[in-house]
Amino acid sequence: MSIIIPTYNDDPDHLAAAVESALAQTYGDVEIVVVDDGSTQPVSIDGVRVIRQDNEGTSSAVTTGIAATDGEFVLILGGDDRMDAHLVAESVTLLQDDREAVAAIPHLEQFGDFRTKIGEMPFEARLADLIFRNRIVATAMFRRSTWEACGGYDRTLQALEDWELWVRFLAQTNGLMRRVPTAKFYYRIRSVSRNTYGMTPEAHDAARARMVANNPDHLDRLFLAMVDAAHRLQGQLWAREAEVTKWRRRVGPARGVWLAAKNIARRSDRERK
Repeated sequence: MSIIIPTYNDDPDHLAAAVESALAQTYGDVEIVVVDDGSTQPVSIDGVRVIRQDNEGTSSAVTTGIAATDGEFVLILGGDDRMDAHLVAESVTLLQDDREAVAAIPHLEQFGDFRTKIGEMPFEARLADLIFRNRIVATAMFRRSTWEACGGYDRTLQALEDWELWVRFLAQTNGLMRRVPTAKFYYRIRSVSRNTYGMTPEAHDAARARMVANNPDHLDRLFLAMVDAAHRLQGQLWAREAEVTKWRRRVGPARGVWLAAKNIARRSDRERK
């Protein structure tokens, strides 16, 4: 299997930790490639193949790395992230045992400057689970054959290219993504990074537009997934409304007592005056 580590001006200590976690994998047959996407200071790491290219963005760097490797399975690891030593082994086993799964999802632990609202990765995800928003990190293992059949990253996107790719995988294969048993991916959150400034409404609109453009033969699946997701959201809204109604009924009598006490206090004040 192949681990691709794209990097652009990452802290050398952070990149070293990412590479170390890749080298520490318990799975035996692993090739690791670091793609230096035009960093100001060229990257050099002993014992690991490094490919340097002009700065063209993460999508291009990952595509370069995948083209330069030949593993049956592929995992993309950010240049400042880390993973458990058994993540590759658990992911390969899942994909070998479950042909319906198009990607193996890691458990998630965030660290760094702050925490985001991403939350834990779901046990499994189908198209309807991702159609409105991305819930899966980029570090989810997939088969090279799926990448090649579905076309890989859309290089026109400057952000959310992983979301668009996951939707394309699910729309074109009608499969699912499933979480590994225990292994974690450690996601570094920085105050200034592509993930913190690239998640704008415009970036989401661009990704959704490419989802439509890249799936011309599967628009029916996209539509049905949106309907399914909308029904789920409506159900959640009804459940919340029912909860609010329940608490209003519980609080109602207490509010009546409070208003009565307030009126008595006012009358008492007037009588004293």
